[in-house]
Amino acid sequence: MVKVGPPRPGFTNRLYREVISQGLCTACGACVGVCPNESIALEWVVPELVGPCESCGSCWKACPGKEIRLGDLERKVMSRSRRPEERRIGIHRSCYAAHAVDQAVRRNATSGGVLTALLLYAFDRGLIDAALVTGMSAAEPWKPAPVLALSRDEVLVSQRTKYMLVPGGLLSILGKAVIDRGVDRLAVVGSPCHVHAIRKIQTNGNGYLKTRIGSKIRYVLGHHCAFNFYPEGTEALIQAVGLKPEEAASVAWRDTSEVPFPGQFSVSAADGTKRSMPLLQEYVILGGIYDRPRCRLCYDWANEVADLSSGDEVDEFGFHKAGAQRSHTVVRTRAGEELFAGALSDGYVAAELVTEADVARNLGFLIKKVGNIPRIEEARRLGLPLPDFGNYPFF
Repeated sequence: MVKVGPPRPGFTNRLYREVISQGLCTACGACVGVCPNESIALEWVVPELVGPCESCGSCWKACPGKEIRLGDLERKVMSRSRRPEERRIGIHRSCYAAHAVDQAVRRNATSGGVLTALLLYAFDRGLIDAALVTGMSAAEPWKPAPVLALSRDEVLVSQRTKYMLVPGGLLSILGKAVIDRGVDRLAVVGSPCHVHAIRKIQTNGNGYLKTRIGSKIRYVLGHHCAFNFYPEGTEALIQAVGLKPEEAASVAWRDTSEVPFPGQFSVSAADGTKRSMPLLQEYVILGGIYDRPRCRLCYDWANEVADLSSGDEVDEFGFHKAGAQRSHTVVRTRAGEELFAGALSDGYVAAELVTEADVARNLGFLIKKVGNIPRIEEARRLGLPLPDFGNYPFF
C-alpha cells in the first residue's frame, strides 16, 4: 500500500483555509511578494489566487497571519530570550528619545524623522542599495503604495506614517525588488505584521525564501503600531472636510506644516486649496469605525523583532508630547545598534537615553499590548480563529 501524506502547503489548502477564510490576513502582501509564479494578488485587502499554484509553500511560510511565534523569532533573530525587565517592549539594547538633525527632515516627519534619517545615512554611506517603504500612489494620490526607493530623494518623498492599509500590500514588491531588480542590500520599513513576515522569510523559509529573498535584507526597521485602518477610513476623512477622494492631490495624516506636532489631517486639492481637521477628530473617525479587526488580535505594538523600532515620544499621560517632535526609538539587534550609532556619530540623528518605562507609557501600548489581551482571551474561550503566538512572553 502506498502511504499518502498530507497535501503540500499551497494557497488553497493552507493559506486560504487557515488564514484568509478565518479573517486572520494582515494584508501585508508577503504572499504576493514571495510567490515565484506571481500567482497571487491582493485585491482590496484580501489575497486572491490569479494564476497557477504549484504548492511550493512559499506563501504559507512567509505569512504572519496565523503562525507568529514571537518567542521563537526572538531567539532566532536576537539569539536569546527576553529578560523580565524587557517584558513590555521586547528585547532591546537601548532606548532613546531621538530626532533627525536635518530640520527639513524633522519638520516633514510624523514625529522625529528618525527612520528617514537612518535610511539617508545608510544610502550616503553605501550600506544599502534600496529601501522598501510606503509612499503614495501616483494614480490615486490619496492612497499609499509600496515604493522601492533607490535614492535618498525617493526616501524623502515617502516620509510620514500613513494611517491606511497599503492597497496591494507593502511587501507585494519584495520578490521583484531583490530578484528582478537585483537588489543585494535592502532595508525594509514596516509595521509589526510586515516585520513578522520578513523575519519568517529570513529564519523559517525554504531555500528559495531564505536564500533568494531573506539574505538580501540588510536592515529591518519598524514603527510602533496600535492598529491600521481600511481605505474607506481615509475616504471618510476626505469627505468630512468637504472633498471627494478623486479631488485630492495629496493627503497627510499627520501634517505639521501649519500646526505644531503632533499635527493634523490635511488634504490638498488639485486647485491648490487645502482643508484640514484636528488630529483628535481624525482619530475618532478612524478608530471608532475603520480600524481592522485583525489588529485587535495582535500583541506587538513596539515592533519587537525589528532591528530598530520607533514611534512618537509621549508625555506622562501617554499622549503625544506637544511640540516635542521626537521619536522614542528602541535599538534591538547588533545591526540596529551599529546603524543607529553610525548615524548618531555622523550627525544624522540626535538622541538622549530614556527607559523602557518611558517608551511603554504610550497610549498605543495600553490599547494594543494590554487592551488586546482580554479580546484574545474572549476569542479563545469562544473558539474563534486566533493567530498562534506560541510561547510568547506576555508580561
